[in-house]
Amino acid sequence: MSILTSTSKGALLLSLAGFLTPAVQAQLANDECTGAVTVVDGPNGPFDSTGATTSSPAWPCASGGNDIWFVYSASCTGTVTIDTCGGGYDSAIQVFDSTCAPCPNFVSGPCNDDSCGLQSSVNIAASVGTILYIRVGGFVGSVGQFPLNILCTPGGGPAFPDDECSGATPIGLGLSAGLSTIGYTTSAPNWPCASGGSDRWFVFTPSCPGNYTFTTCTAGRGFDTALELFQGPCSPCGMTSLVCNDDTGGTCGLGSTISQPLLGGVQYFLRLGGFASGSGVCDIEITSAGNGTFAVASPGCGGTTITYSGSPNIGGAVNFTMTPVQGVAQIWIGLFPLNVPLCAAGCTLGTTFDAVFGGNVIASSIPCDPTIIGAQVYTQGLDLGAAGGCTVLDPLGIPFTLSDTILTTIGS
Repeated sequence: MSILTSTSKGALLLSLAGFLTPAVQAQLANDECTGAVTVVDGPNGPFDSTGATTSSPAWPCASGGNDIWFVYSASCTGTVTIDTCGGGYDSAIQVFDSTCAPCPNFVSGPCNDDSCGLQSSVNIAASVGTILYIRVGGFVGSVGQFPLNILCTPGGGPAFPDDECSGATPIGLGLSAGLSTIGYTTSAPNWPCASGGSDRWFVFTPSCPGNYTFTTCTAGRGFDTALELFQGPCSPCGMTSLVCNDDTGGTCGLGSTISQPLLGGVQYFLRLGGFASGSGVCDIEITSAGNGTFAVASPGCGGTTITYSGSPNIGGAVNFTMTPVQGVAQIWIGLFPLNVPLCAAGCTLGTTFDAVFGGNVIASSIPCDPTIIGAQVYTQGLDLGAAGGCTVLDPLGIPFTLSDTILTTIGS
């Protein structure tokens, strides 16, 4: 027989409900970057991430989660190393430079899952006074206790001036061969494609407006490249990424190609890097879209040929190379065709001698002048002393060969 009244039963149920209901844990003060705890050089903590939630932006490594935040002011200009080595769980670290994007509007920064065992370590370049936000989470949301160790190592400038955009190497239309990224570091901002890194900077200033293509798809490519183009000025917060590419695909495979309409007379910064921070040697070829053309106007003789490359458009650049060379080489440019046969060997004088250059290679820039669109020029080479061509017109009996004559029509 029950001796509990309805009133006492209700009180008992309420008491049991309170006992069985889990206690609600207070949110950690530094669960978001707005409450970040200040840390300094040396060991900090230990800290505990138990009870933390996962904050934005999404983790780019470790499937990280359940994170807490710290803030650090760089004590030197150099490299800041931050780690959780000695911690008691599988941690993850991500660091954000707040110079251009303050809390909570961060741009994703360097991230690490495992470095010292299952604990984490990251390096980031900083200048004295740079405010860095540090997010410590766990692999797949693990939680636990950890120290936060910080070391700021002073250092000079980069090993290569063009390791950063402030020392970018000027680059122009045509082929730039044998460019190495070996020994280069990964610069800010983070790559939006290819998980890029180990990057080298170039600056390109087109003389004319138009569509330009940048590619590493040449025989000289020795690694899996990435390309990104920015509009300046060069500064941590001033550059705008215009286009980024990892793999062109097709016959180019792991080479990179980007195309973009550009303004004349404006500086653009080109960043060459590697997939997943790979490095190596490659070429960069820059061309402008247009309707300029090359064509063979008359044949050569004696096996001498002249090859052409580049962009035959206003604001472009063209290159001519005569091969092989057995004697003394000359190349000339003419405005008028001749097509005069010189001997039975088939040598034909293809054009007038309006400009003559010594050697077997010439490179020429085309002015950004709309009035020359449609103009035509001829290019031919001479190898004086080479066998296999003519001798009959030379009073000294010195043999010579002529290259084919190339007609260049300048496009827009």
